Amino acid sequence: MKRKGKDENIKLKPLSAEQFDKVYNQNFDHLFLFAIFIPKCDELSKNIIAEVFMNLWKKWNKFSEIR
Repeated sequence: MKRKGKDENIKLKPLSAEQFDKVYNQNFDHLFLFAIFIPKCDELSKNIIAEVFMNLWKKWNKFSEIR
């Protein structure tokens, strides 16, 4: 796999709500298993994951380029 150089950027495509839901649902279980170790509380861990994804959704357009 060829690595991108310092000056090359990765463009993020806009996501529809359906695509974002798919990403959320595909990753929730893995993120939950990771998040549960921090607060040791199921509900708090679920809320943390939901908050992260809500912020990601709100700010998605700001992530037009990753350097």
